[in-house]
Amino acid sequence: MRIGIIDLGSNSARLVVYEVSENRGYRPCFRMKKNIQLAQYIDDTGKISSAGIQQAVVTVRAFRNAGQVFNVEHWVAAGTAAIRQSENGMDVLRILEEETGIHFRCLSGKEEAWYTYLGVINTMDIQDAILVDIGGASTEITHVCNREFVNTVSLPFGALTLTKKFSDVETSVQAESVFQFMKEQMQNIPWLTELSNLPVIGTGGTARAIGKISDHMHRSQVNRLDGVEVQRSVIEQIYEQMKSKTVKERKKLGKLSDSRAKLIYAGVAAIWALISLTSADAFFVNGNGLREGLFYEYLFRNRTTPVLCSVKEHSIENLMRLFDIPTGAAHAVADRAVTLFEQLVPVHKLGSNYKELMRTAALLEMMGALVNVERYKRHSDYLIRSSHLHGFSQDEMLKISRVIIGNGQKPFKQLNFIIQLAKAMVYETNASEVCLDKHKNELTIVCPQASSSGMCAALASMEKDFVKQFGIRFKPIACS
Repeated sequence: MRIGIIDLGSNSARLVVYEVSENRGYRPCFRMKKNIQLAQYIDDTGKISSAGIQQAVVTVRAFRNAGQVFNVEHWVAAGTAAIRQSENGMDVLRILEEETGIHFRCLSGKEEAWYTYLGVINTMDIQDAILVDIGGASTEITHVCNREFVNTVSLPFGALTLTKKFSDVETSVQAESVFQFMKEQMQNIPWLTELSNLPVIGTGGTARAIGKISDHMHRSQVNRLDGVEVQRSVIEQIYEQMKSKTVKERKKLGKLSDSRAKLIYAGVAAIWALISLTSADAFFVNGNGLREGLFYEYLFRNRTTPVLCSVKEHSIENLMRLFDIPTGAAHAVADRAVTLFEQLVPVHKLGSNYKELMRTAALLEMMGALVNVERYKRHSDYLIRSSHLHGFSQDEMLKISRVIIGNGQKPFKQLNFIIQLAKAMVYETNASEVCLDKHKNELTIVCPQASSSGMCAALASMEKDFVKQFGIRFKPIACS
């Protein structure tokens, strides 16, 4: 089944098509974006002009046609700030439905914030944070506490409308003017002024642009911007640069598009105002938001709540479904690997964070088999680093891929060996009893119902490598 999600924004309109398989695995399979700048078409009467309506119709028709190519069976479409702020917003949505057959909802500011929260909370392993989504004509700020949606506010100013509002101001003071204006707006929000030292998580075009600029500044060349952390000092540096840069110079800061380069100073100034007000020490980029929130609400429509209990576990299970990894076998190997890891803690002295990374590697090791079963590890390495493994940082995903390959620093080689030993226990011997004898400096694995040869021999063949990795003896024992 394929589901089309349309976000008719004030600056850009976006389509994302999700594919949901029979086993409930899902993935985005197509994206499309149009810079329609709908908020610019709101005239002096407060209405979206006929030219703006025509622009919206042409865009949604293109989305519908793309949806037909990708066999979209169900549509979820929503209009945001430009629609709700205009006098004829509902008329525009009615015309869109008449012309394309796609029904649109007009989201309130609180609803827009809720769906953005849903898109973030289901793709990021966070407890407490301030979410900010700077759109074209509005800014939604949300307080998340213990992963719950606590407070929110929707300010009727976005990157597009702020740029227009301060277009007559001298270029050198435009960013400062937006900063002061937005900070004053935020200071009038009682619950926001009471928050401090929480991380700020940004979604939307401005947040992604900040991630690109930071990546360009540090030449880090990350695989994806999701979850990328940008230090407070870097945000301030970007803000200061915006004060003196022309549009052409801004483009070069992070290989930005023409339209984004024109708006970026206003968005950065607004985010810097929020960070300054709340004394946030870090800013995180999240590429998920409103569209993903709309999708999750539809996907989890039969659940009590659309909010996931564990982002990491859900993401792992989803990838296992997508790549047809045998669930029973993968979990059996992962469980044995965890048992081995825990028994060997006095030897390898690795923390629980490594146990989580190893378990994830054990569950997803066979992803690459869908590409080439003979060279699956090589493909799994790439897929892990490039996949939607939500809840894990870029650094954690890199470590998981290193565990799968078994190269790099000693801990990765040790964890890889533990997984290979666990696979031998599950696939060849059905061994489950493991015991570390500290006095004998020896690890014993009991093979139930095994002859003294055969099954135990499969484990014995790994003894030399085991000693090399852990520096202790390894003894498989047959037990009738």
